[in-house]
Amino acid sequence: MAISNVSIRSIKLPSNKTLKSTSYQVAYEPSFTDEVIVKDIDKDEVNLYSMDFELDFDAHDLYFARVKLNFDDGTFYGWTKPIVLTKDGDGFSHNNIVIVTPKVSITTDKNNAELGGFKIEGSEFILFSGVGSHKYTYYTIKDTTGATVWERKVNDNNLTSIRVPNDVLKVNKLYTAEMVYVSDSNQRSNAGKLFFKTTGHIVEDNEVAFGGKDETSQRFRELETAYEELLEYVVNNLALR
Repeated sequence: MAISNVSIRSIKLPSNKTLKSTSYQVAYEPSFTDEVIVKDIDKDEVNLYSMDFELDFDAHDLYFARVKLNFDDGTFYGWTKPIVLTKDGDGFSHNNIVIVTPKVSITTDKNNAELGGFKIEGSEFILFSGVGSHKYTYYTIKDTTGATVWERKVNDNNLTSIRVPNDVLKVNKLYTAEMVYVSDSNQRSNAGKLFFKTTGHIVEDNEVAFGGKDETSQRFRELETAYEELLEYVVNNLALR
């Protein structure tokens, strides 16, 4: 268990209203449906700007919190945009911060990667909007089923690159390397992703023979193209907002 604090650091209230109470909700999914809410505090008149919550981070790595401000005239503001709570986070988020999705690369041939010993590297931490600095990074490698085969969470020592240990991957397999950047205001980027394939049989012209079948090679290229097109769409969409 760990204590997470949800705080409202600054607020400009309407001149004709007084803050009477604050409602808090904490859930382990951002949908805030009844079955995922773990804390539900309605109209607290004492803890108007801050509240501590004891959360089980062994059961869930992340929690999401939101608040609602209730005024003396019966009106309210909220629910606010959810913020992310982590074991080492401060429970506060600037809603106007957008972190550019990191571009992921590896220091080995992505079409014929080693089984470990290489580095996962990310592009520079850049804010699309807002202010803040790079606090830590989540690194994950997943297989084609979506199962995590290796990860490093809340890593504040290796912000833009990390070495993958030797022999954590299997021969002739397709994987996805993911990186998520987190700011000092507890805002997360979208996951940057890179599809790569581990060492298979190498033919003389240095082209990778994907298990001797063209289908796997084609699937790799299709996945990579689809991801790049989706990333371009997301970035362009953000730029138009």
